[in-house]
Amino acid sequence: MLSLRSQGSPKKIVTYLIIALALCSALGMYVANLTKDTYAADLSGWNAGKIIDDGVFTNANSMSASQIQAFLVSKVPVCDTWGTGGSTPTARRDYIRSKGYDTPLKCLMDYNEGGKSGAQIIHDAAQEFQINPQVLLVLLEKEQSLVTDNWPGPWQFKSATGYGCPDTNICDSQYYGLTNQVRWAARMFRAIMNASPTWYSPFSVGNNKIYYNPGPCVKTNSAGTCIERNPDACNSSIVNIQNRATQALYSYTPYQPNQSALNAVTGTGDSCGAYGNRNFYLFFTEWFGSTQVSQQSIKDTFKFERLVGTTPSIKSDQGALGTSNTTISAGSVLHNFYYDDAKGVLKHVWSDQNGWNNETLDGDETTSDGGVKANVGAYVTGYYDGSNKIKIFYQNVASGSLRVGEFNISQSKWSFSTIDGTGGQSGLSNRVGEGITAVQYNNYTQLFYYDATGGNLRHAWTDSRGWNFENLDGDKGSIGSKEANTGQTPSVAIYNGIIQLFYYDATGGNLRHAWTDSRGWNFENLDGDKGTPLTNNGDIGLRPVVKVYQSDIYVFYYDSTKMLWKVALADKNGWQAADLDGSPGSLSRSPASTRGRLSVDVYGNSLQVFYQDYTNGLKHAWTDR
Repeated sequence: MLSLRSQGSPKKIVTYLIIALALCSALGMYVANLTKDTYAADLSGWNAGKIIDDGVFTNANSMSASQIQAFLVSKVPVCDTWGTGGSTPTARRDYIRSKGYDTPLKCLMDYNEGGKSGAQIIHDAAQEFQINPQVLLVLLEKEQSLVTDNWPGPWQFKSATGYGCPDTNICDSQYYGLTNQVRWAARMFRAIMNASPTWYSPFSVGNNKIYYNPGPCVKTNSAGTCIERNPDACNSSIVNIQNRATQALYSYTPYQPNQSALNAVTGTGDSCGAYGNRNFYLFFTEWFGSTQVSQQSIKDTFKFERLVGTTPSIKSDQGALGTSNTTISAGSVLHNFYYDDAKGVLKHVWSDQNGWNNETLDGDETTSDGGVKANVGAYVTGYYDGSNKIKIFYQNVASGSLRVGEFNISQSKWSFSTIDGTGGQSGLSNRVGEGITAVQYNNYTQLFYYDATGGNLRHAWTDSRGWNFENLDGDKGSIGSKEANTGQTPSVAIYNGIIQLFYYDATGGNLRHAWTDSRGWNFENLDGDKGTPLTNNGDIGLRPVVKVYQSDIYVFYYDSTKMLWKVALADKNGWQAADLDGSPGSLSRSPASTRGRLSVDVYGNSLQVFYQDYTNGLKHAWTDR
């Protein structure tokens, strides 16, 4: 899984006049292709403990297949198919023949395997394992120079990413082939990102002893292949690996550059230098920009106001307001549904041409359309179907059941029923609905909620036959198979045709993330400990809310350790996070602790956010970047 190439190969000496380095196949020490293009190489941002941010590393949507293809063409506009571009018209062709192959050659930009182009193979692996295709492009370059080589030999495609090529043996033929190589590399990266218990990694997040070089060969076999090296001859140091993406890179190429390698920038240092991870950083930053997530875009100007509660709110109302609420825009009207836990009712506020209006919707049979005199309205959520109906889902706190309310806009009429828990359609008598999220997907409802009795994330969906039910995560029999008290306060959105689901794992104190692809459901921890992509440590992830805004994913979630709301953003650079409100260092600069359930929706060109703080009632924040 290390670098395969021998830097001293005649091909590279003929082409680039570089120094032969006997240890390159173990180190990822391909220095030559760093010198082919002149640019201001910069290692000022190099951090051995955090080579690349998790969010950048896993940004699988950074490039489409067509963008990958255009990038490859930009690096090699013309392929030397017949090997005539060397020092003599036949030098390259003769070299290829000396290796047992012949022209015509194919470059990565026009390479085909299994009916797929090289660009499509890279894109498909990136999507399958949710790894940034830019990471895979850089890997192909640092391992075999395939992105910039205009006359690659067929053997370079055999072990394109160096997967299955250990320090002390020849490459394993079972991993040969471009598709095989790219998929296995991406598979390994994803396994480490997911902390898979079935995938061995020699390193972990935290302090690790990492060598500068595998060291000189101390034992060879009868064929002259080195089968044992002495890494202690080149020393080591302790590296505090700060995230899983960096852990994955060291697991792939387990050496760090020493000071001589760093001083040389694009060149070679002393005999104990190693260049694989250094070159990864240099290629990535030259081609695609920073390996770290910029915090600039998440600090868009959010504006804040008190909406309902104590003076000076826009609508003055006393009580425990906004502890559970959801925001839905339907046409030109903005709706907010919230739970008044002091009165045990579901309330409704909406904005039209006359300003803000409010009413009690359910929980008091004398004033509401719901007609249920009970403590109802907790964990309310819902959506607008895009034509004529608003659907909301909330808990009957008294019975522990899940209710649905449907508003027919053209008739201005509400209807209500119970779908799960006591009196529901599933036949389940558990206490359900303590955390609910819903979305319309392919014209049907997809509903996710917490089963408090079983400690599971429950999934209900409609089709032509009606409602269907299953456990999605929380026990070994569920699809996620995580044995934990998980699934509290989930939130869902559709992004690029994929269901994106976020929920709280109470056992681990983590924000958990699940998503669908062609293989089905995938699961990971997103935030809550240092090993997660967002790396915050604490009891984090309660009551997440996700919304797609201007082609980016925003996730708002609660930090119970700090007692404040956080906001995370996934854009083309990956994940980043900040404190939204509840501390002097947050985006609001307000020290008042926040709580309750936050809701968010896109209204016009703005992102509208509603939540509660301990002192001032229902607060309102928005951005229109």
